[in-house]
Amino acid sequence: MKHLLVKITYLKNLKTVTFYEGAKTEMITPDPRIRLNEIRTSIDCDKVVAHRDPAFHSGNSISFVNIGGNESNLTHINPLMVNQIDGDFDSDTMGINSFDNLNLTDKEKEIFYNRSSVTEQLNKHGKVFLATDSSHF
Repeated sequence: MKHLLVKITYLKNLKTVTFYEGAKTEMITPDPRIRLNEIRTSIDCDKVVAHRDPAFHSGNSISFVNIGGNESNLTHINPLMVNQIDGDFDSDTMGINSFDNLNLTDKEKEIFYNRSSVTEQLNKHGKVFLATDSSHF
């Protein structure tokens, strides 16, 4: 028996929401021309951290090298890493945040990138963590 997951959207009080320059949500689309650790997004920063909600598991936040050149309101990722974010390209979205917004020193940002990059997460419990299906959770 399969259980259905119901998404419930709550109205937010916009007065309590904080907006940051260099942070946004965009729909993800596959681009097999880019490398595993690269992303095409409109954030103006060389490195970004991205996540898909709910972000409560290890691996939900992933760091990328931003190569830019994205289409409007789209973030392009290599399709082989989509299982790391439990995605399937059916209008999935990702939150994207500039590394400039991280409250870390440059050295700490480099450590953070190295520990949270796509290539760092390739090994999951002894298995290669690449696929074109969603199988993270």
